[in-house]
Amino acid sequence: MPVPWVFVLAFLLGVGLQHLVPFNLGSQTIALLVRVAGVALFAAGATIAGWGLVAFHRVETTTTRERPRQRW
Repeated sequence: MPVPWVFVLAFLLGVGLQHLVPFNLGSQTIALLVRVAGVALFAAGATIAGWGLVAFHRVETTTTRERPRQRW
């Protein structure tokens, strides 16, 4: 399974490509709805990821398989 940074880099690559070669949806209303939906999904994903990191930190569990559990 790839490390999470691979997904972040793929996302940033997509943002860069969209900036260089914009994709036209044909309607400003549809474009706005897609943008709002994208921001909402990104915010939900970031919230869930943050919640998971906090939960792992509270029980002193590592988030990587390569390192053993550490006590803080």
